[in-house]
Amino acid sequence: MHITKEIMMDAASHLLEAERQIETMKYFVANKDRLSLDGRIPVAFSKLVYAVSALQQLFYNEEELHELFYKTIAEVSKDREYKIHTTKDNEGKQYFDFQGLLPLDTVKVHMILTGENNAPTIEVPKAAYSRTEPAD
Repeated sequence: MHITKEIMMDAASHLLEAERQIETMKYFVANKDRLSLDGRIPVAFSKLVYAVSALQQLFYNEEELHELFYKTIAEVSKDREYKIHTTKDNEGKQYFDFQGLLPLDTVKVHMILTGENNAPTIEVPKAAYSRTEPAD
C-alpha cells in the first residue's frame, strides 16, 4: 500500500462521509426511543459501507486488491475446497472466477458487502404522506 498526498486528498471526502454516517448512527443510539430506526440506520450504514469501499479502492492498487481478495477467500473458505482464478477480457478488464462454499458466519466477519448501487435517497410510498383536505 503506497499512500500519497494526492490519494489522501481524494480520500478526504470519503473520510468525511464515513465520519458523518458514524456520527449519525451515534446520534440514533442516544435518541433510539424517540426516532424510528428501521428507515434511518440502513441508509446511514449503506453510506458508511460505500465510503469505506471507496477508501479501499483508493488505498489498494489492482495487484494489492487481488492479493486481498485471495487472502479473504482463503480465510473464509479455509476449511472448504474452492477454486479461484483471475481472467481478463479483450478490453483488459479483470474478473475473478470463483467456485466454492462460503459459510455465512465467516463471510460476516471477513467481508464488507455493498449489495447494490449507492442510492442516496429513500423512496417512500406517496400514500404514507397523503393527507386529505378538509371539505369547505
